[in-house]
Amino acid sequence: MGGEVQGFQENLRLSAAQVSKLNNELNEYRNKYGQTTQEVDTYKQRIQKLLGENNALAEEVRSGQENLRLSSGTLSKLQGEFKSVCAEFDETKRKLSDTENAWKKLRVED
Repeated sequence: MGGEVQGFQENLRLSAAQVSKLNNELNEYRNKYGQTTQEVDTYKQRIQKLLGENNALAEEVRSGQENLRLSSGTLSKLQGEFKSVCAEFDETKRKLSDTENAWKKLRVED
């Protein structure tokens, strides 16, 4: 019976050692989990910041595109007005030339 008790004590000692080892491993995994959770939170914050920056940049691009569209429209309008003024100027030059020729004829006839 003494041998059995010693066997049980040895098994109990081994079991206690195994439990201690498993507890140590469990604590290591808990620490790693905690570190990983912190890293994930850091990445989440960085992603949120980058998403905010991305949204701001997208809004700037939309605003720039709208301004470009408006500028293009204004440029087209100004080009049309410029052509109109050029046509009026050419017409005025022609009338002035006709008037000068008429004056020259009148002076020659006098």
